[in-house]
Amino acid sequence: MVNGNGVKVTFAQEAEYGKYIAGKVRVAVSSEGFKYSANKKDEGLLTGGVGKSMVETMSIHTEGDIATLAKPRTIGFFLAGVFGAEKVDTANTDGKIKHTFTPIGNKETDMLPSYSFTIDRGVNIQSYTGVKFGSISFSAAAEDRLQITLSTSGRDELQSGEIKSDLKPENARAFKFHQAAVKMDKAKVADITSINFDYNNNLDTSLYTTDTGLYCKEPVQGSRECTAKFEALYTSKTEEIRNGKFKTDAIVEIEIEFTDTENNRLVFVIPHGQISEMETPTASGADTMKTSLTVSAVDDLTSDYVRIELYNEEAGSYLE
Repeated sequence: MVNGNGVKVTFAQEAEYGKYIAGKVRVAVSSEGFKYSANKKDEGLLTGGVGKSMVETMSIHTEGDIATLAKPRTIGFFLAGVFGAEKVDTANTDGKIKHTFTPIGNKETDMLPSYSFTIDRGVNIQSYTGVKFGSISFSAAAEDRLQITLSTSGRDELQSGEIKSDLKPENARAFKFHQAAVKMDKAKVADITSINFDYNNNLDTSLYTTDTGLYCKEPVQGSRECTAKFEALYTSKTEEIRNGKFKTDAIVEIEIEFTDTENNRLVFVIPHGQISEMETPTASGADTMKTSLTVSAVDDLTSDYVRIELYNEEAGSYLE
């Protein structure tokens, strides 16, 4: 019998899609769901007996989620993997290195990085190759830390791998809800009670060809989707937003900034968005009235669709 608290997760960016590489970064997770998935089909023939015919494996892939906390250094690896493009700037950043992550393009050569994950579950070390990040979700609520869930799609599972004993997970403190500020069109939005930020690559994981055999062709990003959702107290200010921006289909800019006690910063920016959903506040009882709104990014082709800025002490690029 093994205990989940003993699980170790490491990963590294692959030089070649699907070719295993030992982990270079270790991350502490609250849960991991990597699993092998095989499509097994029977022959569909009448056997002349009382049961079905034998099955054979027709395709193989892996999938799974990782849940962890947004910490100042490690979060950069996940942002690099999910966005695919990074710019590093050391100038005018208050002593910190600025990493700006934006969505990779749609050209034939624009491919998201792939990773090998090595997981020690106590009974065996298993590795997952050709892992790409399909989506990432951030969530923070009052009296809690900034949590992330990363969805993955991979090529294969190996019953082997290496976890180096000197690899340790980041011990810095995670970003927290009380360290956040939300702005709409440069003006602070007050009394936010929860924050969610979701980005999806819409990876195409359905392509099997005569060249790929049992395995899916390297997944390619599709039309990107990005939303920011907030819950806030119902006030005259949120009513102004509902009437002046939601009802009019106005274009808005959203900025969410987390700043920790070490002056590390994580900034989410939707330059052009629209409030796609906003609840009409109603009184269901004597509790404090709240409203929720969802801002969806729209592509105007003149600026970044979305960008995330990370200010920390990591000198190099997160993309190899």
